[in-house]
Amino acid sequence: MTDQNQGVDQYEQHLIVLRDELAGRGVRCALEAQGVWPRLRIYCAGEGASAEFDNNVVAVPLAGQWFYFWPWAEPVGPVTRLTQAAGNIIEDLGLDDGGPDDSADQPAAGH
Repeated sequence: MTDQNQGVDQYEQHLIVLRDELAGRGVRCALEAQGVWPRLRIYCAGEGASAEFDNNVVAVPLAGQWFYFWPWAEPVGPVTRLTQAAGNIIEDLGLDDGGPDDSADQPAAGH
């Protein structure tokens, strides 16, 4: 099997896997690679002005292990627990209970 992400750094590789997991759960998100750190931007209906910062996740190596983190340095979870990390993001953003994004159970377009 050929790696579709050849030439992409590990930061982005981990975010691509998370993006695909979230998109499979109907969460609209996009990889944004400009800037110092690549980030996964998660879109929520009715989001406020701080969402451009708050609704982002980064992948970070820490003590020999990779983790997903919110931008305020709070861990989402280890990349080795992808489904749990995706669930934590959905829960933290209120996407699982008809919260801020009532389209959460609709398939994400383009991902």
